[in-house]
Amino acid sequence: MNNYAGRCRHLLVCDVDEFAMPASGSPHERVIDAVRDLPKNVAWLEIDSWNFGHRPHQTRPEGGVVENYVWRREKLMPRNAQKSLISGAIASHLNWWGGVHRPRWKVWKWLLRSGGWVHQVDKGRLLRVNHYYTKSAEEWEERGRFWSRSGFNNRNGRRANWREPPPLMYSEVRDEHARSLKEKVIATARENGDRAQSESTRSQGQ
Repeated sequence: MNNYAGRCRHLLVCDVDEFAMPASGSPHERVIDAVRDLPKNVAWLEIDSWNFGHRPHQTRPEGGVVENYVWRREKLMPRNAQKSLISGAIASHLNWWGGVHRPRWKVWKWLLRSGGWVHQVDKGRLLRVNHYYTKSAEEWEERGRFWSRSGFNNRNGRRANWREPPPLMYSEVRDEHARSLKEKVIATARENGDRAQSESTRSQGQ
């Protein structure tokens, strides 16, 4: 926050196993265009977040997450786990709780009142966040062993048992939006590149 808040209009606060992308209902292909579509006084945008599971991988496959993981949980992540796009102008004033999840509301109420800022829940209009909960059954077991050794299983109500298979609830619905959007963006970039090349060739011919 301290390093980048003053350098940008908005910051996306999320985990390293997540990324933001335009939602299926968004008119945009790029995150930056979706963000530019926001009113300038939106200080905090709550973004729908989806949990993806490992199905059908027993071991971690080659390649990227967009191609390999297309099964997710049917329900959205709860609101206290939603990720945020926040204004760089006031990010350094935040008091966070719950890791990278929702900021402490009392601080935000003061900030919103003091500067004419607004809070908005996106509800899939512009953006979404994909969270890749586990990459394979093997990774799930290793994570469980780590939790057990660290004692993390006994804190915060977590009762994961690594001897059990990964929860199937994270692989209930097939969702290929990320894959199809990536293919669309690549096709658009290729088309724009071909057009630019054609125009350059035509210009040189003249």
